Amino acid sequence: MKVGLISFFLLFAPFTAARISDGFSIGLLDLMSFAFLALALPRISSVAKTGLGFLLTLLICTLTFSFLAGSIVNEFSARDLAFARMIFIMLPAILLISQPMSEEKVWRMTFLFFWGGFIAVLLGIVLHHLGIQIRSNQQALWAGDGSGPSLRAGGVLGNSSDFGHLTAVWGSVCGLGVLVFGRRRSRFLVTLLIFAVSFYATWIASSRAATLHLLLAYGLALPFLLGRTGWAMAGCATVFTLLSLPFLLSEFSLLLPQSVTYNLQRLDFLNISGNSTFLQTGRFVNWIHLMAVFQENWFLGIGYKNINSDYGVWGDNSYLTILVEFGLLAGAVNILLWIWLIAISAASALKNRRGVVFFAVVLSEAVHGLTVDTGTIWYSMPFAWLFITAHYLLQTQSGGLRNKRGAATARNLYPATPYT
Repeated sequence: MKVGLISFFLLFAPFTAARISDGFSIGLLDLMSFAFLALALPRISSVAKTGLGFLLTLLICTLTFSFLAGSIVNEFSARDLAFARMIFIMLPAILLISQPMSEEKVWRMTFLFFWGGFIAVLLGIVLHHLGIQIRSNQQALWAGDGSGPSLRAGGVLGNSSDFGHLTAVWGSVCGLGVLVFGRRRSRFLVTLLIFAVSFYATWIASSRAATLHLLLAYGLALPFLLGRTGWAMAGCATVFTLLSLPFLLSEFSLLLPQSVTYNLQRLDFLNISGNSTFLQTGRFVNWIHLMAVFQENWFLGIGYKNINSDYGVWGDNSYLTILVEFGLLAGAVNILLWIWLIAISAASALKNRRGVVFFAVVLSEAVHGLTVDTGTIWYSMPFAWLFITAHYLLQTQSGGLRNKRGAATARNLYPATPYT
């Protein structure tokens, strides 16, 4: 049986990554990107004829233009070669756009990513509980209980933001995918297990953005996906009630350890406890400062990854980071891309169940990008783009549509290709 490049990538890339040093890591994307590029380039004209393909191609072109022009104006260094990863992130999705799509293929992609992502998430959980630190400057929390800093789960790369993002993408894509495409008898239980594992992983990573990503995706989709199943809706309500109880209890310090209370307050994005620190972050101050930087460098930006090196802060906002580092043209295209995706996925959500998943995946990812520079997370962002693209194609190609009675009209309509 032939195994396509994208299938191979979905299965192995989540856990095939390693940190060589504190400042350098490598993954399967780096090794496969040239194959993706070689296969995608001959198909770029057909890719650009689709809405998503056109905007992704335009984003790649504007990013590359800004980078090359900035390299001429500013001093170029070997570190700048890492910019290629921003392009690598989108290459698997570009290749996928050139292929026909069906429910069978989306389910196969989901199945492969489930196992690859599960191994990666499980490794992150095990490493955390064994106290293994992947890098010397791995993120930690000071809970104020006298116990000193507590390591946050960072996955195979020792980065809690990357691990949190991977977990949120895995939990939302696979959990909601099982509800729509999985076997009817076991899909509710499998979805519940996926959600439980992913929520626990974001908890130990103490990633506020990832927790919000996960809860937003499920909160948007479940009422529509389970709307006709009374007991399933009751179970869903029970789960989210149980999740909210710790937030309600967190103000009673005698009931919970202080370290647990501290983490609950960090993740309490609805301020259920009344003591939320979710919005207490230096990011907002940094954003105001970076907007001033953008106004002074609005055309070409300040250059890739120069926010921290030049100003000593992190962008922590995917949209603002591209504006500041690559200028107005690339930044505007990136923002337009996400606004367009939200609009078309919202329209799809009004038509069918698969459209609901499409909308939940897009909006939760777009919100995640507000507080994390997801556009440069080479480790996990390719998976988000792959499934956004797959659901987009499923909505726009006749092979993935259903008739009014909900029966599949064209499953297995397209032959398998060596790329997927």
